[in-house]
Amino acid sequence: MLKDLIKNPFKKRYSEEDERFIEFFRRVILFSTLEDSEILEFKPYIYERTYQPDEVVFHQGDPSKAMFFIKSGKVQIRMQIGQYSRRLVTLTEGHAFGENCLVEDKPHPVSAIVMESSCLYVLAQTDIQKVFEEDKDIPGKMLAKFGELYYEWTLKVIFKLLSKNVPIQEGILDLRVKNRPYPTTITPMPPQERR
Repeated sequence: MLKDLIKNPFKKRYSEEDERFIEFFRRVILFSTLEDSEILEFKPYIYERTYQPDEVVFHQGDPSKAMFFIKSGKVQIRMQIGQYSRRLVTLTEGHAFGENCLVEDKPHPVSAIVMESSCLYVLAQTDIQKVFEEDKDIPGKMLAKFGELYYEWTLKVIFKLLSKNVPIQEGILDLRVKNRPYPTTITPMPPQERR
């Protein structure tokens, strides 16, 4: 702390509570490019909620109305495909989920289930919009990071599917759940008939 003051004696100082808040949210990708003061604009709107093991935070298809940040504990992200439920990832302290609430009127594409007693920070979509309206620089910074996050997730999903030999049919990955074996050859699409 003293070193920081010597480097820049005019740097704004925050309370210990604010410093902890900034430190936590600085680790969240969507907040990583925000200034300390911009991160603190969200503080009045964020509340803590405790979840018990096996408690569902939200179901796939539910309206996306909030973003969640894991203060402590574990949350499993699952996707329902037909009658099967697939685990995509288990998230721990410092991870965020429910980011799709940044896109209005979109349901959750996955389910989130608490694996052990967990404490989550919750930030409602309406409160995110309030901060966006108050400070016009914040949405651009966060949405740029959201785009990067979406790109990384897309690549991870594609690589995971390709490593499991999910077939490509008609130029896209065939994600339908059906009885194995999948065809091991790729059949090219027939040429379109000319009229």
